Amino acid sequence: ALRGDIFILNEYIRQLKSLGIYDNTSIIVTADHGNQNENEDLVLHQPACCIMLLKQTGADSERPLQISDAHISHEDLFATVLEEFRIEAADMYSLPLYEHEDDYDRVRTYYYTAQRSWGDGEVSLKEYRISGDARNFSNWSLTGNEWDIRYSQNAISKNK
Repeated sequence: ALRGDIFILNEYIRQLKSLGIYDNTSIIVTADHGNQNENEDLVLHQPACCIMLLKQTGADSERPLQISDAHISHEDLFATVLEEFRIEAADMYSLPLYEHEDDYDRVRTYYYTAQRSWGDGEVSLKEYRISGDARNFSNWSLTGNEWDIRYSQNAISKNK
């Protein structure tokens, strides 16, 4: 699936460049979850880090790729989209992705849909606190907030 996603993105970018509109295009690539963990004990055992890629409007194809270690989250997505569209409401949200400093230790929240297996279905939504590098699982901790899954597009477990 990942290879197919990359193929589609490459083709999309190729077409933007061939039409001469790549430099004036914003592109955001992300996911709604990282590694989907299934565990009998219904907790994470490794970080679930999602991809977050941004090509800003005005960035041209000659600019080298930049990697940031800023402590970003999906909470920053709305501010980024609004800022790229030059919509004033951007300050109602967090900061755009590119305004976070690499050395700023920011606490983020991650919501994990706990399930024993895809076949058994979803059990609960558990809240994690992330302080520091999200790739280091020692920076993750359960907050104690948890909600039973009552409605989902996926299967819901009969075993709580």
